Amino acid sequence: MIRINLVPQEILDKARQKQFIIKGAGAGAALILVLGLISSGQYLRLRSLQAQSAQAAEKLKKLQVLVSEVQELQKTENGIRDRLNVINGLLKDRPLYPDFMSDLARVAPAGVQIQDLTTTGGGNEGTTLKISISARAQSNGDIARWIGAMQSSGRFSSVVLGAVSAQGQAPQLAYSFTLNATYTPSL
Repeated sequence: MIRINLVPQEILDKARQKQFIIKGAGAGAALILVLGLISSGQYLRLRSLQAQSAQAAEKLKKLQVLVSEVQELQKTENGIRDRLNVINGLLKDRPLYPDFMSDLARVAPAGVQIQDLTTTGGGNEGTTLKISISARAQSNGDIARWIGAMQSSGRFSSVVLGAVSAQGQAPQLAYSFTLNATYTPSL
C-alpha cells in the first residue's frame, strides 16, 4: 500500500519543530527541577551543619570555662600540696636541732666553751648538718677529748680541727680553735 501525504512538508517541519521545542522545554524543566531538588537538599544539609557547628561552638565555650576552672583548682591543689609538704617537712625536722644540741652537749668536755656555732643543711628528714664551731678550751687535752668523743659518738663525722692558738699566761692559758664537722641525726 502506498501512502500519500497531502500535508505540505513545511507544516510537518513546523509540527516537528514544535514537538522538539516542547520536548526540549520539558527536558529543561525536568533538569531545572532535578537541579533545584539537589540544590535544596544541599542547602538543607548546609543549614543542618551550620546548626550543629553553632551547638558545638556553644558546648566548646562551656567546656573551656570548665577546663579553666579545673586548671585553677589544680593550681590551688598544687599550692596546698606544696604548703602541706613544707609543713610535714617542718614537723619531721622539728626534733633535729634539739637532738643535735643534746648530742653536742653530751660530747663536749667541761673545759670547752663554745663561742660561735653555725649550721647549714638539715632541710629534710635524715639529712646531715654541716657545723662550724669556734671555741675556747682550757687545755689541749680538752680539745683532743672533744674530737675523740665526737668521732666515737657515731653522729659526728668528718671532724676537722682548724688552727689552734694559745692566749694568755701560763697559769691561765686558753686555747682558741675552730672545728668543722658533719652531724647525722638518728633515723
